[in-house]
Amino acid sequence: LPVLGSDQYSWGSKLGCRGSAKQYEHNIKMACRALLEKYDKRRDEKIFISPMLLTCSPFTGVELADSRENLYTDFMVRHGTNWVHPSITGYRQMGTALAGAVERAVLTEKNTD
Repeated sequence: LPVLGSDQYSWGSKLGCRGSAKQYEHNIKMACRALLEKYDKRRDEKIFISPMLLTCSPFTGVELADSRENLYTDFMVRHGTNWVHPSITGYRQMGTALAGAVERAVLTEKNTD
């Protein structure tokens, strides 16, 4: 399943007003829903769903950077820096989910022989 995007701060810093985290999240959730409605529970046809959406952490799975809260303070805040793509850690988390789905498919295949 596809991965959700980052927060609106990331969208705004990269795309300005051209994109919205809320709209992107809605579209991805609707795409996931459509995939699940069509393909979920079809293991007997050798179709498996890998829930990568659920495994990419919003804290460790995206690139983060610190920036000053505003011009008048040295207080730093942490924000995501990429509006869609996970970090290396996030991709590894997704890979673990995919490996689990592949293992499940292999075990299912072995048990049906």
